[in-house]
Amino acid sequence: MPQKGKLSAENKIQFVKDYLGGKRGYMASYQAAGVSEGAFRTWIRLFQTRGSEGLLPARKKMKYSAELKVKVIKEYLQGGISFETLCTKYELQNLALFSNGSSGIIAMRSSDLQTAEVKSTW
Repeated sequence: MPQKGKLSAENKIQFVKDYLGGKRGYMASYQAAGVSEGAFRTWIRLFQTRGSEGLLPARKKMKYSAELKVKVIKEYLQGGISFETLCTKYELQNLALFSNGSSGIIAMRSSDLQTAEVKSTW
């Protein structure tokens, strides 16, 4: 990946527009931007749901209610829909909000959708 450091919002928007407009292929676009496939996919999702504003630096950290988080997790656990699709559906900024790895902020028992247990750190 040739570039290092953060790209400007204008550059991100241009890479996404070039891809969506058919000027450059998917792999060629994220490689030329110097980002991972996942990062480029996120740019596309944000651009498609929020337009150019979706790629502008966030003025403040997005906060989502525990109820919304539980709703999204329940829908995911019921199957048939990816987190990425849910983020688009509910206009969520970041997939990492629902990570359950060591830095994750949620913990639920998938066997019991009715009592969705959520960490008190929410």
